[in-house]
Amino acid sequence: MASTARQAGRKPFRHTKESQVGIEDDPSNPKKVRVSRDTFWVSKADVGDGDIAEWFCNRKHQHSKTCFSVIFDKKYGSPFDAPVEFYCDDNGYAYSTAINVDPGPTIYEYRIVAAGKDDLDPGGGVKG
Repeated sequence: MASTARQAGRKPFRHTKESQVGIEDDPSNPKKVRVSRDTFWVSKADVGDGDIAEWFCNRKHQHSKTCFSVIFDKKYGSPFDAPVEFYCDDNGYAYSTAINVDPGPTIYEYRIVAAGKDDLDPGGGVKG
């Protein structure tokens, strides 16, 4: 996980509940995962460098860097600075880079890929 220490010349990112997504096993289908939020929302802020999106693995298993990945390879691409794929850490946590698009509202489709599970295609939005 990246350091939370303040970097020279860099403003802090905002963390909001709208930008946090939990990932868990779907109790009705062992081959699927589900998310706590169908669409996350992030925005560039007047203060700091704006919001980041965060994903948390809530599956009941041993977390590792292979829990899941988040890939923005759909219709509108990614609203974030490169890379367009985010991998979780050993604690089942992943977060995005800074937003690099104009204010929306625009929904960006993405995939959650988890080992042994079908891909899930929720959405993420950039608001005005």
